[in-house]
Amino acid sequence: MVPMETLEFTCERCGAPLEVSPETIVAICPYCGKAIPPGARFCPYCGHEIKRCPNGHIVPEGAKFCPVCGAKLE
Repeated sequence: MVPMETLEFTCERCGAPLEVSPETIVAICPYCGKAIPPGARFCPYCGHEIKRCPNGHIVPEGAKFCPVCGAKLE
């Protein structure tokens, strides 16, 4: 079994260590604001298609470049 990559962050308020792994990351629908499953192609709440850049970042509808990494969108 391959160990999952864990990133370490600290709480902005108290400084306590926080562990983040791919399973704990929550994506937010840019249309309705509800949490969606990682990798979702459509929001299960409002039904909008979730558009992503080639690197997997969620991008707003009509964007020409990714707001996170700057990748050009087609």
